Amino acid sequence: MVKQFLLFGMLILFTKCAQEDLVTNNIDCPPPGNIICTKSWITITIPIDLTTLDIKSFSHATSRIVETNNIIHEYTFNKPLDHGPFYATIADDNLVRNIKPTGEMIEYTIFDKEEKVLIKRSFVIGHDCCHVIKIKGPELITL
Repeated sequence: MVKQFLLFGMLILFTKCAQEDLVTNNIDCPPPGNIICTKSWITITIPIDLTTLDIKSFSHATSRIVETNNIIHEYTFNKPLDHGPFYATIADDNLVRNIKPTGEMIEYTIFDKEEKVLIKRSFVIGHDCCHVIKIKGPELITL
C-alpha cells in the first residue's frame, strides 16, 4: 500500500513538472490522441467590477488574439446588468491548438453602442497541451 501511494505521488509530481516544462520552454505538444487529458473543460474568466462602471452603455465585448487579430469570443450585452457578479470570458480550451504553450497576447475589449472602446485589458494565455492557462493579466476588470 505504501509503495502504491509513493508511486502515485511521484506520478503527480512528474506530470506537474512536465506541464511546467511545456509552458516555460515552449515544447511542442504531442499530436492529438498521443496525450491523455482530463475531460474537464477550462474557461478563463475574470470578474468585472460593476460598481466602477456605467454598464448601461455597454454594447458588446470581444476577446481576440493580438498577433492574428482573430476574435475568439464575443459577447453582446442585450440584458441590463444591474447587479453582479459578471465575468468576462477571456479564453477557453478551444484555443489550445491555436496558441503557443508559452502564451499569446489576448485582448479583452468592451465597446459602447457607438463602437467606442470603453475598456481594454491584455492577458497572456498559454496552455499545457490540454488546457488553457492564464500566465499574465489582471485578476479584476475595473474602469
